[in-house]
Amino acid sequence: APTDPVITLNNTAPTNKTVRATTTYSADSVTKEVSYDEGVTWTKLANNTFTTYRDFTTNGEVWARAVDRAGNVSNIVKAQITNIDKLAPDAPTFHPDITELTNQNVTVGVEYSDDSHTKQYSLNGSSWLLYTNAIVFEKNGTLYARGIDEAGNISEVVNYVVSNIDKIAP
Repeated sequence: APTDPVITLNNTAPTNKTVRATTTYSADSVTKEVSYDEGVTWTKLANNTFTTYRDFTTNGEVWARAVDRAGNVSNIVKAQITNIDKLAPDAPTFHPDITELTNQNVTVGVEYSDDSHTKQYSLNGSSWLLYTNAIVFEKNGTLYARGIDEAGNISEVVNYVVSNIDKIAP
């Protein structure tokens, strides 16, 4: 039988981008076939074509096989694209320690969804910092938060307004 085709993926890490699957056939392959539906439908490549590719925008599979001049068939090889994720994490939620009027500092914790790989907060809505601990407000202000998953999808940006601090004596 001819040498088995080789399928390579340009990215196997979590991504929200397109993944290119490239199938390469050996020189002893006379008939080169590829399938994207679990081997139900096979598409033959042109005679002089030894490489083909397909861009995946959603997860899927590539199957490939080859036949030599004597009619021997290679093993069917397949590659699964399972790393495409276009779903953003759930928006973070806020947990202030004091919600009633106070003359004390207010500490606001942020809870992120399990798929938030990167946890960020901002005090102005545009400069983002890594969230590691609850944020302490000495005066009223706004806390913004967002989560980013491993594929790069960003959650909705949410905010919590601290407006219950009053440290001015009557």
